[in-house]
Amino acid sequence: MCGLFLCLLYRFKDILSQPFLPNRAVVALDVGVLLRVSGLDVLDADAYEAAKKGAYHSSSFQSSELEKLDAFLIPRKRSGDSFFYIHPQLKLEELAPSEAIVQLWDKLLTDYLVHREQTGRSANERRRIGLYVLADYMAIMLPAHAMESSEAIHMPASPKQFTRYPFVDQTYRPISFPTYLEYLKERGLKASTRQANLYLVQDFFEWIELNLASQEFSDIAGPGFRCPFHKKDFPFVPLPSGTTKVPFTKEIYPLVFLFIHEVERIGMYLEANPKIAAKICNFTAQASDHIIDFRPLDVEFNIRYQDDVFKVFQIPQLLVVGTRKATQGINLSVIRLLTLMLETGLRGQSCQWLDLDSWANHLDDFNVEDPIKLIHINSDKTGKTKDIRVLSRVVGMLDRQRNHRRSKNIPEIALDYERRPSSPFEPLVPLFAQENGQPFTDRTYSAAWVDLMISFQGFLLENGQIVKPVAVVKPPNETDNGSVQSDGFPICKLNWSAVHTPHAARASFVTRRSGSTDYVILADLMITREWLYTAITRARQHVLIVGDRNSLEKIIERRSSRKTGFSLAVD
Repeated sequence: MCGLFLCLLYRFKDILSQPFLPNRAVVALDVGVLLRVSGLDVLDADAYEAAKKGAYHSSSFQSSELEKLDAFLIPRKRSGDSFFYIHPQLKLEELAPSEAIVQLWDKLLTDYLVHREQTGRSANERRRIGLYVLADYMAIMLPAHAMESSEAIHMPASPKQFTRYPFVDQTYRPISFPTYLEYLKERGLKASTRQANLYLVQDFFEWIELNLASQEFSDIAGPGFRCPFHKKDFPFVPLPSGTTKVPFTKEIYPLVFLFIHEVERIGMYLEANPKIAAKICNFTAQASDHIIDFRPLDVEFNIRYQDDVFKVFQIPQLLVVGTRKATQGINLSVIRLLTLMLETGLRGQSCQWLDLDSWANHLDDFNVEDPIKLIHINSDKTGKTKDIRVLSRVVGMLDRQRNHRRSKNIPEIALDYERRPSSPFEPLVPLFAQENGQPFTDRTYSAAWVDLMISFQGFLLENGQIVKPVAVVKPPNETDNGSVQSDGFPICKLNWSAVHTPHAARASFVTRRSGSTDYVILADLMITREWLYTAITRARQHVLIVGDRNSLEKIIERRSSRKTGFSLAVD
């Protein structure tokens, strides 16, 4: 089988007529994807032809396949703002849950997320997606199995009917349909994801138990209600050793900085030259993976590093537009948001929710030529505002973003931090914003990061740099039946992913900084509560902490009351 990492983005003139084919009976590829890969190959010509016919057959009936009832497939849509997807076939068979039951569960799940916000817990967007799994179990899986069973299986009308038997544990009296624990496995979730989902669902039912236990709510829960999930239901997941944040290697780490700053310069050039931008960009309302090619232009974009010149020939349009749909033209908010993450090691949330003006609270205290300055941020980790030191070029970039935002007349809409009314921070106007003034979501800047890594990989290859891949491509999912394009050709798209996540910037920030920097300073810069944790988790091999014995013992004693995943020995 060919290597999964393909030379991305560049050299598409050398593409073979046949697409790459993983060693199974799927798929033809989108021509838009082919333009981004090179060195493609076909493992077996006969297998390719068979796969193409199979893909066409499956995708020719795409509409019926999408509506086919499969209790363990993830629905591609929800019904309005509901947590639930009501499958058309279940409606046809008169097995769909009643509207009243769905509305009751929707209200409870919504109220639970509001409770999370009021208690200061974040990432509710991901929690909502986690609750979709519970909704699918009740509204799709249960009635789907009722179609195959002589025994009526209905969606629980309220939490008090979601009892441990038979929905969680059928150890002694197994019946026809899977428990929720079995459903999570058959849905294809790995152990760590199942564990995270069960923590969420257990927390939801415990909230029901705590708040709806009175006689007043006897129709929903009532005095006898107990959370149906136990700790023993959770799958065992070994504690990770080390960190999942893969740092950039020292060979390419400086080039990452230079490349992302050059991408910003390219965006500013296109913004200043709208006629050229209109010629090489694709400013349409259609979602596009358009690649901007600079080779037809009379201008060159170069990076100089260690007496070498590296040329930039192409970049994904997303990096200088911010979204797949580019009707509003150049918007450099996303690339600058990613630049701030790289330059500072800040978490994505702190960068997303940097205020339009308050970041510059301390600039009057510094001269223009000062190499280091302070900026003011909100820390999602500690719930406190904080001033951190940054290089002068970071301040210059933030100032350009503020001017860019105002030149485009992006409305200044004050929002709660992470849209949480109970946030410990005052409402703010996001510095990095979409055309409508709203902040970019996690998914948006993560997609831009992947495109950045793909284009950076192509940039390295085009300039003769053979390094470890920073982006990989995975075959289509086994459940992907493909889709038919406007030209009638069936495709299954590959999955692009970055080796280094946006959060990897934090690991690189620590690992690649000067070895003389004190861990206490690093912890402060990274907005980490404990410098001791920073010292241990970011060390490359062995940690030796030197200091006053009494002070160190007090620190370690304070940590002993909290599970940290590491042990310490004091000599």
